[in-house]
Amino acid sequence: MNSLFLKILNMSITAGWLILAILGLRLLLKKAPRWLTFLLWAVLALRLIFPFSIESKLSLVPSAKTVAPEILFAEKPEIHSGIPAVNSFINPRIQESLSPTPAASVNPLQIWTRLAAYIWLAGIVALLLYAFLSYWRLKRKLITSVKLEDNIRISDEIDTPFILGLFKARIYLPSGMDPEQKAPILAHERAHLARGDHFWKPLAFLLLAIYWFNPLFWLAYVLLCRDIEVACDEKIIRSMEKEERLAYSQALLAGSVSHRSVMSCPLAFGELAVKERIKSVLNYRKPAFWIILLALIASVALAITFLTNPKEAVPTEPGDPTAGEIDPEGSNPPVMAAEAVEWLNVLAVDYWPESMETSLTEFPGVVFRWTADRVEAVSGDKVEVLYGGMPVWDVFFCDLTGDGRPELCSTVSFGSGIIDDHIVVYDYAEKVSYTLAGRLVYNYRLFLDEGLLYVIKSPYMGNDVLERGLLLFEDGNLLMQGDSDPLPKDPASNEEMHFRTYASPVGYSEAGYDAMLDLAVNRDIERSYGKWKRLIPLVKLDSRDDFDSFYQDMSAFFNFDSGDDASPAFSEEAKAYTEDFFSKNSVFVSYVIAGSSADYFEIAGTYSDEKDTMILAIRTVGYGPGDAVMGGYFLVAETDKSYVSAFSAYDALLVNSDWPETGLEEGMGQLHHRYVWQGQDLMDFAVLQLFDSGDFLLSLSPLSSYLGYGSYVHEGDQLILKTDDGEYSYVFDRQGEVLKFNSDLSSPLFWSSSGITDGSAFLSDHLFE
Repeated sequence: MNSLFLKILNMSITAGWLILAILGLRLLLKKAPRWLTFLLWAVLALRLIFPFSIESKLSLVPSAKTVAPEILFAEKPEIHSGIPAVNSFINPRIQESLSPTPAASVNPLQIWTRLAAYIWLAGIVALLLYAFLSYWRLKRKLITSVKLEDNIRISDEIDTPFILGLFKARIYLPSGMDPEQKAPILAHERAHLARGDHFWKPLAFLLLAIYWFNPLFWLAYVLLCRDIEVACDEKIIRSMEKEERLAYSQALLAGSVSHRSVMSCPLAFGELAVKERIKSVLNYRKPAFWIILLALIASVALAITFLTNPKEAVPTEPGDPTAGEIDPEGSNPPVMAAEAVEWLNVLAVDYWPESMETSLTEFPGVVFRWTADRVEAVSGDKVEVLYGGMPVWDVFFCDLTGDGRPELCSTVSFGSGIIDDHIVVYDYAEKVSYTLAGRLVYNYRLFLDEGLLYVIKSPYMGNDVLERGLLLFEDGNLLMQGDSDPLPKDPASNEEMHFRTYASPVGYSEAGYDAMLDLAVNRDIERSYGKWKRLIPLVKLDSRDDFDSFYQDMSAFFNFDSGDDASPAFSEEAKAYTEDFFSKNSVFVSYVIAGSSADYFEIAGTYSDEKDTMILAIRTVGYGPGDAVMGGYFLVAETDKSYVSAFSAYDALLVNSDWPETGLEEGMGQLHHRYVWQGQDLMDFAVLQLFDSGDFLLSLSPLSSYLGYGSYVHEGDQLILKTDDGEYSYVFDRQGEVLKFNSDLSSPLFWSSSGITDGSAFLSDHLFE
């Protein structure tokens, strides 16, 4: 909704400049025939109807995007009118009143733009409803009209002649019309039909209904209607003598009695601006040839300069007017950008859906499924996770590689305490993923404009728009066109990743866990959840010898032949690990203990922290009632050696899924109660689990890897939680099966981005059933 409204707003502004130019030309071309003036209005209609335009250095339009779409997400919103004086006057005032505050969950401009969009739609509905009702009322009056000849009818209910209808337009005459006036009036109305004016006026009203908020359009509509009438008069009188023109003027005057009901209908043609027209008829002189020629030249010049958009350069340095332009003979050859199609954009909707599905003709039998934290490909019974995020904000289809099959392109946030925005492009045809990421320097986000995918570049953890440019794919890398400070094309940012993951069930073994820990590259990392210490061991294998030694040692603890349709056996996958495979790839193997046979895990993705550590994010994607049957999984990631060589350390981390699933539940006793709080956003929710042992687990966000763990007590109508590390204490007021957060008696939330406030209600999970 916001994007559409901003598109209409920008088209209105650019067309506004054209209207001002037409008003100026009308004054200069007063002696030119009005059919030429009418051509100027036709140029305006073209500008408004077509949502695209070519760029030209001859364009006199100051800016094609005065209000760019990214203004809704900018830390310091600003317009780009193309006139420095206007920008310097308006932008400080916009930034003073509409800049987002650090604590705000949404940019104020998003709220005001959405409100303006609803008002705009209400205006369209009101004007179209007015047109329909006025047309219906006029048609009711004409039910008793009598056919005179062909498409001419007379009626006792009207007092002025007019035309009504589109494809079967009819001329209606008052039954009491003087016979001497009938001939010139019919000639005038037939001239309207011959010129197609009965199509032009409804089209003009439709455009007015869309752009009603711009006062220049109301002025243009009134002047167009007058020009139509005068142009029609000129068509009739240019071959008349003076006496005939006088008789014609008298006929116009006779038809100028009150006819409010006719003029109130946008689809009807009646006689208006009669005084001006009579004066024009009586003073009519055939225009000289040079005036017509000059008017034609002016009309063509107006079309060239106002139907085109100005060329816009992407600035690379302040004050550099030529930055971002393409030199066709230099080192920056012209690049053809591929057209893109938006599948979904959660920022453009009021409420996030749980999931969305679509399919493409290029991939028969495959259904692509989006949920907030991943994009999957479903083929029959097989579900393949293509990439994940916290969350995946959008998905576009665009053939960046030029192979005729579109890639999936997304803006993805990911991290655990360190969250960045980056771009993921997944080539489903080749099963290859590419990223454009800033590695704690820049954030990158996608947006669609006129069918092309653009990149917004902003500082890490900031919203200022530093640069924007087309998303391009060159030499196996993603890049932003015109990027003045691109990151090195190292594997950690935008090099081809060749990343593949899978999970294999291998069984439960404490001894196997210890053996994995001895080989793990992350064995020296201390990690605890409350008083529980649990590290996910991660083993890195770089050669066939490494793999053979690992396979032989671990086979004493784990069952490598266990597998099913959803989870392949490790022994089957291991057949691909040849010397040739290890010449280019490394394999990471992590081991996760499952609390029951219903638990299932996956590698959600990778990211890096500020210490250049590559982290495998492991997530629980399936679980159910505990059956006391312990299990375990190998979570395996295969990747290019060139990708992992950029990192100094490696780690595996368990991140939260829809419900906290960490392995901490083991030893806590039976789950006694679970409470859920849901914020406005899908990813803003918290889960509190109470166990009969007196322990609790509190997750404030699926984006946070920290879990509050400790003991709880009931004191009257209050539930009091205290973490074992002594850092936090939280109090809830009990109201039946609802817990309400008491912020006055509680510590600050350990997840500062949570939307939980005083009085936030945690509902018992069975209330959702």
